[in-house]
Amino acid sequence: MVDTWTRSWFRNEGLRVLYVAPRTWTDAWLPTKVTPEPGAMVRTLVGRIEVMTLPEEGALVRAIETASQTQAPIALAPLGRFAESRLERAVELITDPQARTLADETRKLVHARR
Repeated sequence: MVDTWTRSWFRNEGLRVLYVAPRTWTDAWLPTKVTPEPGAMVRTLVGRIEVMTLPEEGALVRAIETASQTQAPIALAPLGRFAESRLERAVELITDPQARTLADETRKLVHARR
């Protein structure tokens, strides 16, 4: 499993929380039926949560506010594959209406591309 995740989970910058979900969650999210029914079955899910630190949030807000003032596009590459959720968080934090609009419009564009 770790070999599979090495590039996408461990070689990219950022803070992550890995957790093992209880069997009840696994059964609820991914119900399965095996025939013939085995004597015993063990199942689990491993989850990952990407965490933005306060300094990362602050840097993102400042970058968006600067982009808004200079009428430049927001640089999406540094936001990685979680650009949409990071922009969503920035919209919650930004107080300047023009910068908030830029972040939200960019978030919507990222969402539309998925």
